[in-house]
Amino acid sequence: MQIVNVIGIDEVGRGALCGPVYMAGTKLSSDYPLFTQKQSTEQFTKKYKNLDFVRDSKLLQPKLREKACQLISTHQIPNLTLQANNFLIDKYGIGVCLSLMMKIIIFWLLDKNIQIFVDGKIKIRNQFNPDLLKEICKENNLNIPLKEFNKLIISEKSEKSLFEDSINIVRENKADDKYLSIALASNIAKVQRDRLMQRLDKEFPEYNWSTNKGYGTQMHRKKIKKNPYNKYLRQTFFKQNHQTKN
Repeated sequence: MQIVNVIGIDEVGRGALCGPVYMAGTKLSSDYPLFTQKQSTEQFTKKYKNLDFVRDSKLLQPKLREKACQLISTHQIPNLTLQANNFLIDKYGIGVCLSLMMKIIIFWLLDKNIQIFVDGKIKIRNQFNPDLLKEICKENNLNIPLKEFNKLIISEKSEKSLFEDSINIVRENKADDKYLSIALASNIAKVQRDRLMQRLDKEFPEYNWSTNKGYGTQMHRKKIKKNPYNKYLRQTFFKQNHQTKN
């Protein structure tokens, strides 16, 4: 099979104690570099030279993350970003949410002769929850036809995820700094989640979310202990982390 397009998928906010988890996917045609410039043995062509700085979002300064997002628009790169709020995470579990979000992104961007790259931390689960699908679609203002989605997700004969059988998916550890498509997705998800946490910080400045982005710093944990029932807190996460500490 000749690969025509590549989809890269990454998430941001998985380990945070509050706020939503974000996941983004980008679709690149075969004329784009497959690897980031950091991993490539060849220089980017003139057409894509302005993308040669793109790496995993954790390794870039905020201004460069913003620049990466702007270039996605400049190059008209197809993409989709999803979020699942803390209530969904507490209700269904972070792994279940991420698995379904990934399937939605693939469904949305899927094309013929496509290769999908996913950071190795994200697991594909065969279970399908139509209620969660409805809630994620509602939260992200998406309209996904359930019958078409089911055809992609479930094989009627084996009840096994078709992702494992008929869609070319590669999962690799640290792929977010290796493949350009994943690195771009990483930056979209990071920028959008950081913007949200900055807005939430204005509502609850005592947590300093504009700086810690909801992750479990020592100071953030102290603030949470003083008010463990904030509406944006992942209750299951804080309980698990608190039990681990004790």
